[in-house]
Amino acid sequence: MEEITMKKVTKALAFLAALCLLVSVFAITVMAAGSKSEASELTITKDGQPVDYSTDSNVPVKLDAKTAAALLNGAGISCTENQLSVIWQQNVTTAAEMPVQVTVNLDLKAGQDGYVFHYENGAWVYMGKANTPITFNSLSPIGVVVKSDAPASESVANTNDNNLVVAIVCGAVVVIGLIGTVVTISLKKKNEA
Repeated sequence: MEEITMKKVTKALAFLAALCLLVSVFAITVMAAGSKSEASELTITKDGQPVDYSTDSNVPVKLDAKTAAALLNGAGISCTENQLSVIWQQNVTTAAEMPVQVTVNLDLKAGQDGYVFHYENGAWVYMGKANTPITFNSLSPIGVVVKSDAPASESVANTNDNNLVVAIVCGAVVVIGLIGTVVTISLKKKNEA
């Protein structure tokens, strides 16, 4: 039978530590990605022709899920604040003469709907559904909300909790491996003395 040497134990523990570190980094990356929402892209047209526009994120009054839920319920769209994720808020500018048609293009999954809002006259206003052209008489700012059948905070929390467990377990394995290395080195030095 092959003798287990200190060098082999150290290599095995180093490999295990590297593997756990890799899994932990992956889990943390996925956890961060799980908290983000779908990206949106705008298409703005005037008389059927695309127009150039620019955006910036310095929105003076932020759209929140509570406000969006109240506006959607007022428009006859039943939802709760927990079902909504505000995914995009931008100031949008164009040199085109108003009104223009704005389409917020969202990659929605089954059980999701996207809604577009506009801040005008000191308040957020529901403008229409994402992925359909909406007439705007002015542009800035625009906010986008995604409604999911499952509460948004619940699905993100479950993903984050699972990934956190993976990261903790891998961290524990690394710590145990390091302790094992220290004990093995100590025993070897003791036996050599």
